[in-house]
Amino acid sequence: MRRALNVAMSAVLLLLFSFVTSYYPGYLSLMFILYIVTTLAISLAVAGRGAVRMVRDLEYVRGGKRLLHVSREVVERLRRRDRELGEELGKQHRASLVQMTVLIAAMTVFLIPSLRDAAIMALRGVFEPLGLDPKMTQFLVFLALYGVFFLASNVASILSSRSLEKLGGPLQVPAFYTVTSRGLILEGRVPIKAPLSPLEVEVNTRRRFLELRVRSPSASGLVSSATSRIRLYYENPRELESYLRMLSKERG
Repeated sequence: MRRALNVAMSAVLLLLFSFVTSYYPGYLSLMFILYIVTTLAISLAVAGRGAVRMVRDLEYVRGGKRLLHVSREVVERLRRRDRELGEELGKQHRASLVQMTVLIAAMTVFLIPSLRDAAIMALRGVFEPLGLDPKMTQFLVFLALYGVFFLASNVASILSSRSLEKLGGPLQVPAFYTVTSRGLILEGRVPIKAPLSPLEVEVNTRRRFLELRVRSPSASGLVSSATSRIRLYYENPRELESYLRMLSKERG
């Protein structure tokens, strides 16, 4: 539902920007400013709701009895011993590289006048033979221009997301963390309330970590359908597993 709404809003914006660019070019800068301000306002409002929820959860988890604290030094030492971690992070970075490359290419075309004009001329050559009104031709040219970048960006995002999902989801490795009777606190600022409900738990005693695969929170703090991995390094991951199993039990 959320994805369908984003696509619908993007389609409306494509039509709006194409129309303004073609028929009222003098208002284009104003439209960009209004778009940026509106987008930022919505993002800040959504992020603010998520931040309030996170602070509330953080205070709640901190109020529990401390069961275990793994320091930055311990995590860093175990990370350095894990020779396979660098390869895993490298795969994750490569999976994200496609989307970044497309965004850079799009920005390059829009910001460099010669490239932007060349793209517009190429598209005009496609639509002018149709014999339409010049304004309508201009509208179709800009609609196609914006549409190509919108489509390319979305395809790149989907491919990047699928590549990360094949890896099990984005990998997060907290530099330090605390386990309390009420949940987990990652790096002193990210709470995960009990009862924990991971989709999967992996314990690797050779590499000294426990990994949780969980639903990723959205910007609003709500749980989305995407997954991510949280890797917790500890000298005795079986001991850590026993603590987390206690936190996974439903509480009355």
